[in-house]
Amino acid sequence: MWWSCPVAARQSMRNIAPIPVMTILAAARNFCGSVTVAVVLAAAAAETVNAGSDAATEVPKPTDPPLFTTEDIQREAVKDNLKRVGVQNAAMIETRHFFVAGSLPEEKLREIGAALDKIESVACDRMGLISHPWKGKLAVYCFTDPQELRSFMRFVANERRHDPDITYYSLKGDNPYMVTLLDRNAKGKDLAVTMAEHVAIAFLRAGLQSGYYGFYRDVELTTPVATAYSRIIALQSKILPDSEYTAYRRQLRNLARKNIPLEWMWRDKRLRPEQRNILLMGLIEYFCHQGNVKQNIVYFLPRYYDNKDGIFGSVDPDPKWLLNQIDISWRKWVLTGK
Repeated sequence: MWWSCPVAARQSMRNIAPIPVMTILAAARNFCGSVTVAVVLAAAAAETVNAGSDAATEVPKPTDPPLFTTEDIQREAVKDNLKRVGVQNAAMIETRHFFVAGSLPEEKLREIGAALDKIESVACDRMGLISHPWKGKLAVYCFTDPQELRSFMRFVANERRHDPDITYYSLKGDNPYMVTLLDRNAKGKDLAVTMAEHVAIAFLRAGLQSGYYGFYRDVELTTPVATAYSRIIALQSKILPDSEYTAYRRQLRNLARKNIPLEWMWRDKRLRPEQRNILLMGLIEYFCHQGNVKQNIVYFLPRYYDNKDGIFGSVDPDPKWLLNQIDISWRKWVLTGK
């Protein structure tokens, strides 16, 4: 009988198209010789085959979208944080990649937001990231009153001690944010550059915390390295005028033409602070050009930069050929662009 056929044969019957009942009835009558038995078998066979065909052609229903997206939850969290801090005349704007909120006028917040969106793709590319390294959108809080910063650090960040001159970052979790204190009377363009550089440091911090290089965390990230990196990102993102980039490259070429080995140049205390910053920016831009900025910032720069007295330290622990190779290729890139 048909029900005693192998399992594979029965499963294959489910994939065929629906068969009319009269067709099955005629086949069953010829096989059984009895109309009564043929009717029963034909009805059962038609129900089984057609039911299997319907199950095979059934299209799954799409799942319902979530009631609230990640950005919706983060947006409400930003509004709630402003209320907890007690900011008078608080404003908030939303861009493609950021929430910008605080006690600044909305026009200045929009200038800041436009600058932040400009550096997003450049900062991701330089750190080898496909997209921003935090969940959803980064909330950028810009306060103008030290009391607002104190309230934020106490009620939102759960930190009782803080330094008003330091930008605080919390890049993990469901609601990543950074918070800083700004001058309310400063021009919107200057504030945009300042915040763009702070956000570039956020990309650097988050990038170093991801993957293998997360082993180093922020311990190796010195202030001069972070500042120089953020300046390079601002220059390459066209946040700053082209004249500033031209002046920086001219000073960098003057340093490279001295034909002083990098080892000696780093130890030379006669370098002025601005020359030292130009040299550090030139190394970071070179690493960005080579495409291995994350590895070299973690391994190379912190080992050779003495943050205590602001000069580059000894390179004795590492092989000389490594430093010589970087010296030659860096100098060629500075002078020829290749």
